[in-house]
Parts: sequence; structure tokens; C-alpha cells
Amino acid sequence: MDKLVNIKNGLRGAIAIVLSFWLSHFLKINYAYWVVLTTVVILQPSVGATLVRAQQRVLGTILGVLIGALLISLFHNQVIPITIILLLLVFLALWLMLINYVWSLFFATAALIIIIGSKIENPWLFVRDRLGDTILGVIIGLLLSLTLWPSWARLRFRENILQSMKQAQELFNLMLNSLIKEDHDFKKITELKLDLSTTLEKNRQYFVETRYENFSPNTNSLCVLAVLNCLELIRDIIVAIHGLRRSGFDFYQEPLAIDFINQYKQSVNKIFNNFIQYLDKTEKSTELLPVIYAGELPSITENYSELYLRRNLNHIFIELNHLQQALSNFYAK
Repeated sequence: MDKLVNIKNGLRGAIAIVLSFWLSHFLKINYAYWVVLTTVVILQPSVGATLVRAQQRVLGTILGVLIGALLISLFHNQVIPITIILLLLVFLALWLMLINYVWSLFFATAALIIIIGSKIENPWLFVRDRLGDTILGVIIGLLLSLTLWPSWARLRFRENILQSMKQAQELFNLMLNSLIKEDHDFKKITELKLDLSTTLEKNRQYFVETRYENFSPNTNSLCVLAVLNCLELIRDIIVAIHGLRRSGFDFYQEPLAIDFINQYKQSVNKIFNNFIQYLDKTEKSTELLPVIYAGELPSITENYSELYLRRNLNHIFIELNHLQQALSNFYAK
């Protein structure tokens, strides 16, 4: 499936380049490469991501060309001020490249306008061309994203939430098993923690893209945010529990602790399974069950490790209860 998606994205990108190149020559555009570059840059894997990047591209370009042209007008033929300004603009564009795309594009565009515009008589004509080429490239990219194998972020978003729920459940089981078993698969736990963190980050990304698509009236945004927050908190608590492996207290040598943890794990798995079935689009008839507390960890030695585990297990149930409340309104009534 991923291979097919990659092939479609590649074909769509190739068609975008050819189409924007052909239109640029047909319309006799002076800077055809700007149209091509803009089309390629804004064309993202999903419609929502394309809309996000299109807005960023237009905003950064408009601000950049206006400021660049204004600086040329103020410091025309003044080499030293223009040189200092260029150094500052290029530095900021490179520094912000991986931090904020809009600001990076803004500074880069302003620098480009100064470099090229200072060599022509009327820089405002250059500004007009830059804006027009950018808008044309954005239009081409949006049309192709909407018509040529469109991929909707809202579908990937729901699938990603399901995946993060399943990963959190698997990590929860591995963590508790590591407490009641002398041997545990540390490598698998580490890999799953990284996978879950990546999935949770994608949840935030898809959430933004879904809102930009504005074609998802069935989802309550506040409830979705609450779901994401609860999943992230549950992840943090589970990871914190794993730290007890280094505490020196061996839960796997305490029969009472082993029995309780097994019962607790069974109870939490029922809750996770219910949540997963509720979110699964094939299980919309599933009703959310109330979160019933599994009970208190029996007192063994009252040492720090035992108290720490009891507190974190209690926090997991608190977050599961919050998650149940958020999921109850996940589908619009």
C-alpha cells in the first residue's frame, strides 16, 4: 500500500512539473522556474498538507516581495547598507529553515528580491512577476492535489489515532511484563517507545491538516485534542513506570504484586480494546463502556518503588477515564 502511494505521489509530482512548465511557456512567463518550483514545493502527500503549504507559500512570498522591494527603494545604490541587510536576511532564512517555513521563505524571498531587483530599473515589475508566478504555481498544485489521486488527511488521521492506541496498549503490556518478569526485551521496548512517539507526533500533524481540509464535520476538534493529550500523557506515565526496573525493587519476587499487576493489566486491556473498537470505522456500533478502577496495589513493603508504581497506575486510570469522556463525543451526535 505504501509503495503504491509513493508511486502515485511520484507520478503526480512529475505531471505537476510538466504541466507548470508547459503553462509557463504558453503564457510566456519570464520566470517559468518559479511556477515550477512553487508547484513542486506545495504539492504534499495529502490535500490538507498541500493547503497548509500553499497558505505558507503565499503568505511568505507576499511579505517577502513587499519588504524586499521596500528595502531596495530605501537603499537604492547604497552598497554597504544593502550588503549588511543581505547578510542578515540570508542568515535568518537559513537559520529558520527547519524551524518556521513561513519566516524562512519570507527572509529568503526578501533577499532574492534585493539581489535581482537591484539590477533592474523598476523592481516593482519584478515583484509583480514573482507574486503572479507564485499564485499560478499554487493554483496548479492545489488543482492536482484535489483531482489527481487525492489523499485526505482526515482518513490517515483516524487510522493514525487507532495505531497510536494499539501501540500504547502494546507498550503498556511490555512495561508491566518487565516488572513481573526477571527477563524483558529492552530492545523491543525502546523501539516501541520511539514508534509511539513518532505516531503521536503525526497525530498532531494530521490534526492540523484535517482542519485545513475543512471537510470533516463529523469530528469534534476539542474532543480530538483531548484524545491526543490523553494518549500522550498515558505514554509518559507508561515510560515512567519502566524506570522502576532500575530501582532495585524486584516486583517479580512478590506474589501479591504479580497477581495484582496481571489483574490490572487484564482490566486495562479490556478498556483499550473497547476504545479501539469504538474508533474503528468498521465498529461504529460499539458502545463505550465505563472505566472501572482495577483496585489498589496491595501493600508489600511501602518502599518508594511500590508507592511510585501505585501512584502511576492510579494516574493511568485517571487518564483512561479522561480518554473515555473525550471519545464519547468523538463522533458528532
